[in-house]
Amino acid sequence: MYINTFFNPLKTVASSLFLLATCLLYAQDCNLMLEGKIVSLHDNAPLEAAVVQVKETNQNVLSSKDGRFVIDQLCAGRLTLIFSHLNCEDQIEHIDLVSSTSINIVMDHHVELLDEVIINTDIPNDVAPTTQLIQLTEEEKERYSGDGLAKTIAQFSGVSTLSTGSGLVKPIIHGMFGSRVGIIYDQTVLENQQWGQDHAPNIDSNAFDNIRVVKGAATLQYTGDNPGGLVLLESKAPTAIDDLFGKTILNATSNNNGLSLLSSLTKSYDNGTYIKAQGTYKNYGDSRAPYYVLSNTALNENNLSLTVGKNDRQNEWKLFMSVFNNEVGILRSSHVGSVRDLYQSITSDTPRVIAAYS
Repeated sequence: MYINTFFNPLKTVASSLFLLATCLLYAQDCNLMLEGKIVSLHDNAPLEAAVVQVKETNQNVLSSKDGRFVIDQLCAGRLTLIFSHLNCEDQIEHIDLVSSTSINIVMDHHVELLDEVIINTDIPNDVAPTTQLIQLTEEEKERYSGDGLAKTIAQFSGVSTLSTGSGLVKPIIHGMFGSRVGIIYDQTVLENQQWGQDHAPNIDSNAFDNIRVVKGAATLQYTGDNPGGLVLLESKAPTAIDDLFGKTILNATSNNNGLSLLSSLTKSYDNGTYIKAQGTYKNYGDSRAPYYVLSNTALNENNLSLTVGKNDRQNEWKLFMSVFNNEVGILRSSHVGSVRDLYQSITSDTPRVIAAYS
C-alpha cells in the first residue's frame, strides 16, 4: 500500500511532462508563409527577378513579373530578409513573424552609367555599299554651329549649297534641291520645304543632337518623295538620372562684325522626366569685299526651342516647341529691272549700289 502511494505522484508528473512536450512539438511546426511585393522607389514600378533570401533558413526565391514573391514553411520568430536586384543596392529588413503575413518592399532602383567602348579597325571595306548615311561628329557640329543647316551639311561628300544671300542657303544633294530634298526632324517631316529661290529651310539645326544625311535607296525607309536625299535631325533623350547640364558656344567673324551665340540647358530627373531649353542668336552686318561693302547682306536671327518629355523603361513621350525668326538681306545690286541692268551688273567691276556699312 505504501509503494502504490509513492508511485502515483510519479505517474502524474510523467504524464504531465509528456503532454507538455507534445504541445512544444506542435508549437514548432514551421507552416507560416510570407508574401510580398517589391517596387521601385522612383515610379512604383514592380521589380522582376529580385532575389529574396531568408538568412536564418538560407531560403531563396525570385520575384515574379509583377514584383511578387512567396516564401513558405517558415517558423515563427525574428527573420532577417536580404533583398537584391540588378541596379539596386542590397537591402536588409528584419521582421518578427508571428503568423502568415504580407509585406511591401521599396527599393532604390537606379541606372548605372557605363564608360563608352570605342572599337576601331584598320581593315578596309572592299564591299561598296549601295546606300550612304553620313553623320556629323559632335566636334564638327559645334564647329559649324554659327552657320545654317545647309552650310553645315555641305561638309559632306555629294552635298553642296545654292545661296541667294547671306542667310538664304539651300542644300543640294546629287544636284537636286527644294522639294526633292526632304528634312525630317524627330521623325516628323518638315512640310514647308517647298523652297523658292529666295527661301531657305526655316529650322534651327542647333536644337538637335544628331545631324545625318541619307542618300541612295536608304531614303525609301523614311519616304519615297525625296529622290535627292534626306536630312535627318534627331534629338536624344537624357539618361533618367537627377542631373543638370548645358553648354554655350560663342562664334565671331571679323569680315561682317558678326556674332552668334548658342546656349542650351537640360534638367533631367530620376523618374525619366526632362526639360530642355535651347536658344540661338545671330547678328551679322554687311559683308565686305577688298575694296567695297556688299550692301544689304546683313543677317539677324533669333531662335528658341523648348522640349518637355519623359524617357523611362515603360513609356516615352516628348513635346517639342520651337520659334524660328530671321531677317536676311539680299545684295542690293542684284536687283535688276531690265536686260541692260543685268548686263551692267555682270560686266561691272564693282556693284552698282555701294552704301555705307550697316
